[in-house]
This record gives sequence, C-alpha cells and structure tokens, in this order.
Amino acid sequence: MVPQDLKLFIIKKLNYEPVKCLSHAAVWLTIARGNEYVDRQAPWKLAKDPALRAELESTLATLMRQLTRQAVYLWPFMPGKSEELWSSLGAPGSPANTGFSGLDNLDPTDWKVQKGSSLFPKTEKQ
Repeated sequence: MVPQDLKLFIIKKLNYEPVKCLSHAAVWLTIARGNEYVDRQAPWKLAKDPALRAELESTLATLMRQLTRQAVYLWPFMPGKSEELWSSLGAPGSPANTGFSGLDNLDPTDWKVQKGSSLFPKTEKQ
C-alpha cells in the first residue's frame, strides 16, 4: 500500500495517479527527481553558450543514464511505455532483456536519440 502523502506528491508533481504499490511509487519518485535535475541544469540554456559545452555534455549523459534506468524500472509496471522510451533513446535490445543487472554495462555513447510522442501527455481537467 502506498502512503497517502506519497501518492499525493506523485499526483501533484507528475500528474500521474494510478500508483499501485510502494515500488511503483519509488520509480515515480526517481522520475520526479529527474525532472528536478532537468529544471536545475537547464540544458537548453547550456546549449546556447559554447563555453559550457562540457557541462552540457555531462548533463545530457546523466539524463541518458537516468532515462535508461527509468525504462528498466518501469518495465514491470508499464512495459509498453517502457519500450517506447527505450526505443526513442536508441538503445539496443529492450528493457526487458537488459534487466536491473544489465544497467551498469550499458554505454549510450553511440545511441541516436529520436524525438517521439509524449509518453504521458497531460490531460486537461474539466
């Protein structure tokens, strides 16, 4: 069972409601932390300044590792969305075949990221 305050935090931060268990909630917390990292690092600002190229590359590499982990973590709960994320990252194979034990061996250096549709589009409240 997911504590109510944790469930409310996830709903507020991610606009995502159906949290099923504590491990599922933990995955959503890592996603919230990833969102905070993006906001804090502001890669769109780093990209505008050539002097910050190393910081931009480090930020993007961190985000790739985070998204790769999230695809694997989400797979038991949302295999379809996990596969979509994995594919858009340009990762080989699938998150199901990689599993938790394979995460440390992944090297996203030559992956080609492709823009896909929003995995979790926000819905308008009426």
